[in-house]
Amino acid sequence: GIGSYAENKFPPTIGHDLLQRGYEVELEPGMGRNDGPHPDLRIERDDEIVFAECKTSDISNFYGRTEKKQIADFIYEEVQTCDQIDLFFSGEADLVRIKDLLKDQGIAKKIHKSYEHGKDGKETRIPIDEDLEINVIQKPAIIGAENDFLTAEMVGYLEDNRSEIRSIGFAFMRGGRSIGVWDVVDYENKWKDKRENSQKQLVSGYPNVVFIDGSDVVGDPFLHQEYFDNAWLTEELYDCNGIVIFNQYQKPGLDDLDEKVDVYENRHANHKINFNDLRMKSEA
Repeated sequence: GIGSYAENKFPPTIGHDLLQRGYEVELEPGMGRNDGPHPDLRIERDDEIVFAECKTSDISNFYGRTEKKQIADFIYEEVQTCDQIDLFFSGEADLVRIKDLLKDQGIAKKIHKSYEHGKDGKETRIPIDEDLEINVIQKPAIIGAENDFLTAEMVGYLEDNRSEIRSIGFAFMRGGRSIGVWDVVDYENKWKDKRENSQKQLVSGYPNVVFIDGSDVVGDPFLHQEYFDNAWLTEELYDCNGIVIFNQYQKPGLDDLDEKVDVYENRHANHKINFNDLRMKSEA
């Protein structure tokens, strides 16, 4: 069937990037048989041929809007503050747990006490336990009725600068306030689907690389690495040379696109390639 827009767009994006780096690139190369592998790209330079698969994911089912909206509405009613509040769950967002915490541990008091730490714009992290952290950014007083302000929501992910964990969720804006609810999803089944589908397209006797759209990858990079080491970049999959997570994005206020590239090499691969020479590693 016809793939999604993202699925159709990603292979040409990779192909264009490699063309700019001096490679010959063929999209959907003819392999001379109907029942064999059909990789997305054939890449060649200096008589070295590499075949590549390009994978995206639909992660819309991860967002869990209903539960997160209920949590935001509950916080809005129970915690009276002008501050921006973001709740970060290490697992799935849980309304029942938030209700219990507000009742039993006085979370509202901890949020209000964040005023002691600074002035408007001050960011305070409040670790509740290993499964939940609350971020409070102090804001000025709200003047006006609830209906005087925009009611909206933004969906996406936030990446922790220290751990690089990507939490997925929503920021809900109501009555001049912003309440975000974010959680860390289990991404393993997405990796499993990508591994099984790309495995069918490996071309025996040649190096093979799997490119993955980094804008679809959320969760904990430590767990991603663990899955690659234990289930993907293994002796059994010796025809797969590595995984390249390629994220092309636009920085705020700039017209040019930037890239973040993470490479995971398979040390068991039969055909060695130099990822540095291929310039597939981020220079950052």
